[in-house]
Amino acid sequence: VGDLADLVITNGPLSLDAQSTNEARVGEVGSDLGGIVVNVVSPDAKDDGVTRACVGEQATIEAPDLEVLAFADNTVVARTDLSSLLGITVDVATPTAESNHEVEACVGDDATLVVEGETSVNAVNENDVTAEATSTGAAVIAVGVAIADAIADTSTRAVLGTNVKLTGGSLEVVATGVDETFAETSAFAAAGLAGAGTVPSTRNTSTTLAEIGNSNAARNIDLTESGTGILTVSADHTAITNTQVSSDAYGVLSGSGAEADNDV
Repeated sequence: VGDLADLVITNGPLSLDAQSTNEARVGEVGSDLGGIVVNVVSPDAKDDGVTRACVGEQATIEAPDLEVLAFADNTVVARTDLSSLLGITVDVATPTAESNHEVEACVGDDATLVVEGETSVNAVNENDVTAEATSTGAAVIAVGVAIADAIADTSTRAVLGTNVKLTGGSLEVVATGVDETFAETSAFAAAGLAGAGTVPSTRNTSTTLAEIGNSNAARNIDLTESGTGILTVSADHTAITNTQVSSDAYGVLSGSGAEADNDV
């Protein structure tokens, strides 16, 4: 609903819904046989989308019930699988999967709402972010490196703006963010001289906000005239992080190392 809009709904609720399902996927597979081989692959999958449902500034709405809902379901996957045989091989796999999706449900500043029943401003942002790297080498000299990064830096906002005048039965302003980040790495090297190293990492720096702006004596929230009079303001963020790592090196002279990081 745009700025300065004027809507009167008499039959049934008014629902302003913005819902999106988004996928970003990338995969790299490489295989080499013999000679001197150096593979460096860094695929990057990213979601920078925006899902937004809002009542504009200075808009006027009269309705039995009002729902403003913004919902996004996002999947981001980056995978790399490298393998080399014979000769001298160096395989480096470094995929990155990142979600920066923004979700906002809002009522703009100075809007006027007359809602006999429930007014709901609800933002939901769900993200599944996966990065997987596999590096395999079997040769006279073999080096395998696998580094995978899964990142969630999302924003989820449910906002009732400044100086909104609401006369109604109840009000809920709810923001819900769920981020699942998973990074898996596997490196294998078998040779006379062999080395393998893996580093899976996840990072979550997302923000979740539920907010009611300032008001004044003339423009405020009144939930006493009808309905339940219940006010709910809630911001909930769930971060689920997981890493899985495997590093193996076999040879006359060999070494392997692994490190896993989860940052919330």
